[in-house]
Amino acid sequence: MDIVINERILVSEISSLAYKPNLNESGSPYTTFGFKVSDGALDSTEYIATINVTAVDTAPVLSTIDSFHKLRSFSTFNVSPSATDAESDTITYSAISSNISLVSVAMNGDTIEVSSASTASGSSIIEVTATANGLTDKTSFTVVVNAMPIINIEATTIDEDTNLAINLESNITDPENNTSMYITASSDNTGLATVFIDDGILLISTVLNQTGSFNLEVNASDGYNLATKTVVITVVEVADIPAVPDTPDVG
Repeated sequence: MDIVINERILVSEISSLAYKPNLNESGSPYTTFGFKVSDGALDSTEYIATINVTAVDTAPVLSTIDSFHKLRSFSTFNVSPSATDAESDTITYSAISSNISLVSVAMNGDTIEVSSASTASGSSIIEVTATANGLTDKTSFTVVVNAMPIINIEATTIDEDTNLAINLESNITDPENNTSMYITASSDNTGLATVFIDDGILLISTVLNQTGSFNLEVNASDGYNLATKTVVITVVEVADIPAVPDTPDVG
């Protein structure tokens, strides 16, 4: 129960009293307070109650760490864990990898060095531990490793006034066999040709009687990495069939 200064309480309420110190505070004595006992007619002299709060060591608190997406054979990168300790004890860190054949970790002071251990794809969970005065807290982050989508579309030449259809399934592949890639394409000269994708087919449509070159840009994303390739498409002139003039009737 909560009470205020000079509040009177019944004897039956004493068992409901509890003192709550401030968070992470301690002391001996921690605080004192005065009180009197009354029989309803007279009050006793003031007594002093002393409250001692014994310190209890608490575990450190480790902050969460974001996950990472990396290409195969990625360069070593560093992760700096962060933890706090209420008692200001010295904090040390350690880390282990769940898939050491793919991702290895090593401590350099308080920094985690994360390195590629192979050219394969996959994922590894890195468990991080913060220790202070024998007490610990843990967190983890994931390193996902995969390869860039491969775009096999090359520069080519097409005749004017024609269309070119490119099967994207045959010309864009994903080393992890991801079948839900997001693919876009664009032309830097829509006055020469327009491009669009429909049902897995990239269609290049030339503008009537226009020739020249344009850059075709194709982008493919597997959800982690974005591959971009630009190729030159050349539209060449084709001789038009001469028109036959109308022959006048001879009467």
